[in-house]
Amino acid sequence: MSRKKIRLSNFNYSATGAYFITICTQHKIPYLGNKQTLKKNKFGEIVLRSWIDIEKIYNNTAIDYFVIMPNHIHGIIFLYNDSEENQNKNNIITIIKNFKSYTTNQYGTLVKQDGWKPYKTRLWQRGYYEHVIRNEHSLNKLRNYIINNPLKWKLDRHYV
Repeated sequence: MSRKKIRLSNFNYSATGAYFITICTQHKIPYLGNKQTLKKNKFGEIVLRSWIDIEKIYNNTAIDYFVIMPNHIHGIIFLYNDSEENQNKNNIITIIKNFKSYTTNQYGTLVKQDGWKPYKTRLWQRGYYEHVIRNEHSLNKLRNYIINNPLKWKLDRHYV
């Protein structure tokens, strides 16, 4: 069975713009925190710092609204690519791939050093969801979605 393509065909993911990103843990397991209280655990704090650090690592990015939930992340990343050098190496696909790789390695350190339970096959779901934000109305709607996400958590089927 082939995977559903979620990327826009013929879209340049290194283009200047705003991107809404969702990254989920494999099988929606709450690796990032307590699913009852929404309190981040040690790994959730690592993910939080790693998300914020995206704009330090990639000088052509700006982190906007985001939320770390027990089993997923929602966030908006602004990408500014005014040079060919940035366009070749700093695109959304590479940024998210590196973020997932780094945080997976950090989780592995917690397993080895702190006795955390290892994940079975993978920590994060393959791929991620992204939406290219095309206007101010869409940006504000997604910001509100991020702000309200914790308030709707108890309605989520993975809350139980």
